[in-house]
Amino acid sequence: MVLSHISPHQAPERLTHFTGLGHYLESLAKLEKWASDVEITFGGHGAPIIDLPKRIGEIREVHQERLAIVLEILQQPQTIAEVSHKLFGEVNGYNVLLALEETGAHVEYLYQRGLLEIANLEDLENSHRAVPIRYRRI
Repeated sequence: MVLSHISPHQAPERLTHFTGLGHYLESLAKLEKWASDVEITFGGHGAPIIDLPKRIGEIREVHQERLAIVLEILQQPQTIAEVSHKLFGEVNGYNVLLALEETGAHVEYLYQRGLLEIANLEDLENSHRAVPIRYRRI
């Protein structure tokens, strides 16, 4: 949940219930309540964490920055794949899936909080073929 040098990967809750960025941030808030009493934390991998409250704050900041970037990108309708490319640049192999999931978690979080809407809802409702969802900032 807390790693020393990277922000743990996030995926949309729609893919796996009780995951998603909202639940992750809620968990960080719960952890933060007792983190000041912790002297050293050992994550699943990476270096030990000496200042857990500081590291929690850094991770929260990473996600706040990504959310702000996603909102900026979505001033124009975009698919999650388009947002992912703008957020993470050119990635290859398994990292394509990781970038899509991470982007999807951030888009889902903003959508659930009423900050995004589906720009092509009519196309989705009226088409007899698969149509990619395009989100935009409200």
